[in-house]
Amino acid sequence: MGDSAMKEQFELYVFADVVATMSLCNSKDWAVGEIGLDYSAKEHHPQQKFILAEFFRRVDPSSNTVLHLKGADENSCSLVPTQDCITLFDGLCVSIQAPIYLHCFLRGPAQIKLWIDTGRPVYFGVSGRVSSMLDTQQEGVRAIPQDRILVETDSPYLPCGVDRPMTPKHIGKVYQLVATLRGESVEHLAEAVTRNLCTFFAKQLGQKY
Repeated sequence: MGDSAMKEQFELYVFADVVATMSLCNSKDWAVGEIGLDYSAKEHHPQQKFILAEFFRRVDPSSNTVLHLKGADENSCSLVPTQDCITLFDGLCVSIQAPIYLHCFLRGPAQIKLWIDTGRPVYFGVSGRVSSMLDTQQEGVRAIPQDRILVETDSPYLPCGVDRPMTPKHIGKVYQLVATLRGESVEHLAEAVTRNLCTFFAKQLGQKY
């Protein structure tokens, strides 16, 4: 099979899978994700962008999307996947109202500002990686606005000092680490995260905050 035929077959498979996935999510009122761009893989970046674009073409103002964006292993704070994602959003005219959850956010203050400046309702999920973040990443955690921060375990991959495997029951440990880094109480952080979760998942909860 020639390159052109393989490309056409790949695009047909992607189209069918994306349509089926989005149809299921919309019928169940589920969030879409986790989808995104993982550039720790050395190849297939154009294919990843093609797949992500097909999802973005089908996002409406009420679609909440969970995004996974990762730079190359040697540059975990890379701007490239973030900029590629924002370019897709803008180029495909994805609704400015569609909520976005940046899962396992590992970037610095500059990338937080980049996302906030888009005017989109973007939320930043901080995971157990907070226990081993670079200085720039720690600055990023401190720079997340109070009305945009979320906390997660990313079970079972990020033990952050607890016995493996990491499970949802360890979320309290992550809250403690994040609150200490941000210089606030666990209670204050938990209240903010609860409000933000209710806002991001307003479609699923059937209410607005």
